[in-house]
Amino acid sequence: MPNFLFHYTSCESVQSISASGYLRPGQSGKLYLTEDLYTAGAEAANRLAITGKPVEVVGVVPRERVVGDEGSEYVRSVRLGRALLREGGGRELWVSQVIQSGAIRWLELSAP
Repeated sequence: MPNFLFHYTSCESVQSISASGYLRPGQSGKLYLTEDLYTAGAEAANRLAITGKPVEVVGVVPRERVVGDEGSEYVRSVRLGRALLREGGGRELWVSQVIQSGAIRWLELSAP
């Protein structure tokens, strides 16, 4: 089991997370994490099929801060009609817990 999990998001989201003091689940009730470290935002967005926001930073979450994952899956591709928007294929897990933001180290991802 890895010592860290990763949460990919935008700089704007990190500001909100830092201001509130917590990394919280989204509207689905799930907080998505992965064991996979990507160095480029475009690669993370493609493999994890993240749409709707830029992927600019990764939060490094100590594994001991995550009580237990509630599910995991390989990410499916995202299409718009016949056009492929995101390849998918990465693996993500989710939890419904809140994680204190002070435990998270944020790293900037490289631009394409």
